Amino acid sequence: MQPNFPPNMAALIEQAQQLQDQFAAMDAHMSRLTGTGTDGTGSVSVTMTAEGKLTDVRIHPRVVDPAKAHVLSDLVHQALANAATDLQQQAEKYPMPGPMM
Repeated sequence: MQPNFPPNMAALIEQAQQLQDQFAAMDAHMSRLTGTGTDGTGSVSVTMTAEGKLTDVRIHPRVVDPAKAHVLSDLVHQALANAATDLQQQAEKYPMPGPMM
């Protein structure tokens, strides 16, 4: 048996439950997102989760030269930045739930 709330209170409670359900669905979706970024030349690519966990790094053999370690570092940095941008763009496709009134 449900409590006997005034009609507007019952509607408010229902809206709160709907909003909570929307947040839960959005959170589940966001937890599955991954973003991939490359350095721009295709030499380095990285994949990361929406939480920022790095899940994959791929480095083309042509850039693995001990004399050019600083170049490889720059390429990885750029790929990570691009993966973060990819995730941001994906997240912007899913606006935060708002008032349902």
